Amino acid sequence: MKICILLPSLVGGGAEKLHIWLAKNWIEHGHEISFLILDDHKVAGTLKPMIPDSSQLDVIGEKRLRKTLLPITKYLRKEKVDILLAPMWPMTVIAVIARFLSRSKAKIVISDHTNLSASRQSELKVSRLILSLTIAIFYRLADSIITVSKGVRDDIAALGRISESAINVIYNPPGISNVENHRDYSRINLGWQPQFKYKILGVGSLIRQKNFSNLIIAFSLLPLTTREQSQLIILGEGIERKKLEILIQSLSLEDQIFLPGFVIDPAPWFISADLFVLSSSWEGFGIVLVEAMQSKLPIVSTNCNSGPAEILNNGEFGSLVACDNPEALSRAIDESLCCGHDLDKLLARSKDFSLEKAGQDYLDIFSRLLQ
Repeated sequence: MKICILLPSLVGGGAEKLHIWLAKNWIEHGHEISFLILDDHKVAGTLKPMIPDSSQLDVIGEKRLRKTLLPITKYLRKEKVDILLAPMWPMTVIAVIARFLSRSKAKIVISDHTNLSASRQSELKVSRLILSLTIAIFYRLADSIITVSKGVRDDIAALGRISESAINVIYNPPGISNVENHRDYSRINLGWQPQFKYKILGVGSLIRQKNFSNLIIAFSLLPLTTREQSQLIILGEGIERKKLEILIQSLSLEDQIFLPGFVIDPAPWFISADLFVLSSSWEGFGIVLVEAMQSKLPIVSTNCNSGPAEILNNGEFGSLVACDNPEALSRAIDESLCCGHDLDKLLARSKDFSLEKAGQDYLDIFSRLLQ
């Protein structure tokens, strides 16, 4: 089977990394994989080295989505693909229209990786009416709809008035493998300072959705005895870097909070930390929570829409606190640092979200469509 994966760029991001991991899994199962990348300015981005050598890489060279319809249409006319996997609205909508215009026989599988209702209010420059109409009309013309959590499924169903039974849920797999190989990494070499007893980790793009301001303020509100013994490292890059740096400086925490930037393999940081904190205002799934559990790392997370409550089973596998409440987040961090955790239980839970299972779930859908 020939599977084409449509992506906006190869700059580091959870959804982009996910599809590269899936591609590697599908290649191991004997399938032919191609990537169609929209933005050539970013094609030499952080994730390009992760693209499998055996896969085909094609670049449209246009980051303005409204100008990608014709190139995607031409691609589908030229390339005889069996499956076009299009993640993330509005690329999902563009893919459906391009298939119609190209008269391609490719099956269109669309997937959403975030809570679009929450995203629309803060990031997407579109009205709820337009969002709902495009989902209601074009998602019904796709051959299959996939979401990464039940919460995202429910949101898509409500927005487009689509039956929940018509939407498949496939949880994202973690991107960390061979965790044990990373246990000998030096904390000091990574940036952890030996004078601090507690190592707190956050991972994600430095964007509004991840709400790292919430985490930084929560850190500043820790009891003095805990805060003086703690260090916070946030891995990621994004447009809010300067804002976060100013916030850190205003709180006089430059010696305790660090922003090293994006790293392709965060495994050593997960392994060497004492606590992982997700401070997002909304999510689609929250794969970093699974990666933390896989690394036997205790978790504190905001109970945002959608994903964390599903992954943590409503608090069984980590603390859940209200969104945008740094006081509550600070209390949960302090309590988690001071109490014991069943780390083997966390590891066992992470195995419910394996790459092999997710990859096969996708392949099962693809195979049914081609029968």
